[in-house]
Amino acid sequence: KKTWVGTVSGFISVLIFNFILLKSNIFMHLNYNFTISDVFIFGLIFGVIGQIGDFVESMIKRQFNIKDSGTILRGHGGFLDRMDSLILVAPCYYLYLQFVMGLNG
Repeated sequence: KKTWVGTVSGFISVLIFNFILLKSNIFMHLNYNFTISDVFIFGLIFGVIGQIGDFVESMIKRQFNIKDSGTILRGHGGFLDRMDSLILVAPCYYLYLQFVMGLNG
């Protein structure tokens, strides 16, 4: 149950954050007017694919019988556990910006 609560709350948080971020003037230099559907898709990319990245990283650790991926961040499972979502999110986000939205910025 904890995974589902984290997934749903993470998705809602990402939607709210993306809506605020994309409707602000931070991306004005891109000359693109982000729509609500863009915000929703970014939410899917970050929320759902980020969760899959977490599962992939956990699966890799289980295969090698490793509990923590490092000791730099004690009590957090290692540095890789803090970045596991970005492993899959960053390429998907880039591909969406490049090929769906046509942004080359």
